[in-house]
Amino acid sequence: MESDKSKEESLRKYILFLFKSGDDISVPLIQRRCKSGYFLSQRVFESLVSDELIDKPKNTNGISKLK
Repeated sequence: MESDKSKEESLRKYILFLFKSGDDISVPLIQRRCKSGYFLSQRVFESLVSDELIDKPKNTNGISKLK
């Protein structure tokens, strides 16, 4: 069974493969396109924001842009 860190790293790589620069990205979009759970998607989304690979959500719908 994969560890949480390994799952996060795998999902992160898959997100960067699926989504291209300028694409809309949000936790629900990650869930649907990657078939992952909410909490894993949220953790990876937050790590991408903290690493400045995506912009912080500017409104309440949570949609951001991949840089």
